[in-house]
Amino acid sequence: MEAKENGDKERSDALKLILNSVYGNLKNKYSDLLNPNASKTICAYGQCILYELCRRLSHHATIININTDGVAFVPHNNEFHRIWKDWEQEFNFTLELDEFDKWFQRDVNNYIAVGKDGSIKTKGGDTNRYGGNRFFQNNSARILDICLVDYLVYGKDIIDNLQEHLDKPMLFQYVLQAGSTYQGTFDDKGNQYNKVNRVFPTFPGKGTTLYKKREDGGLVMFPDMSNDMYLFNGELTEFHDFKKIINIDHYYQIVLKRLERWG
Repeated sequence: MEAKENGDKERSDALKLILNSVYGNLKNKYSDLLNPNASKTICAYGQCILYELCRRLSHHATIININTDGVAFVPHNNEFHRIWKDWEQEFNFTLELDEFDKWFQRDVNNYIAVGKDGSIKTKGGDTNRYGGNRFFQNNSARILDICLVDYLVYGKDIIDNLQEHLDKPMLFQYVLQAGSTYQGTFDDKGNQYNKVNRVFPTFPGKGTTLYKKREDGGLVMFPDMSNDMYLFNGELTEFHDFKKIINIDHYYQIVLKRLERWG
């Protein structure tokens, strides 16, 4: 907490990684730290004291989100400051306060929060790539997250947003990977491809359909993917026909589908 408060993000992130790794290994049967009872105790105690915080806040605020390590609420008065400090003293934990002007929520694990300075915090599968690339995680179709967040927060037209980003092919890429439980990636003619491929939705006649092939030979579609995929595993700087290949209606339809879940 001290490192975070002092703005030392590198040290704070490193310490957070250590703590999370220790907790994770309490449930890892291959680790010397294996201690399932300790893991359950940490989880149960955390849930109990968070519930107690929410119970106290509920008399002076409207609770809108409760998760494993925090609570979001709309205060009715300033009593939450007293509750906050009393709770910290009683349970010997330190809380942080983030304040937001706008809050958009699909469910407890998917939300968009707009700070008083205009900064945007996102959480969840529909939005967590809004802020930047995630090279060591799922970095597929970031443009979907961008369009959804910009529409909800700023009311920005989805088609306009898609067209404005056509100079950035990486935002539109889908990275398809057949996991270890599959034979690999194949098309419907039996041709095998790389285990990991970069594809872009295109127009009929310009692409192919890729599948994950099960051990029993069955073919499984990749989720949210077009039947017409343009395969391009080269350097994106050399993808000169991108604007002619890409079918932006595919992305438009998926954004609309996701927006239905956000009400």
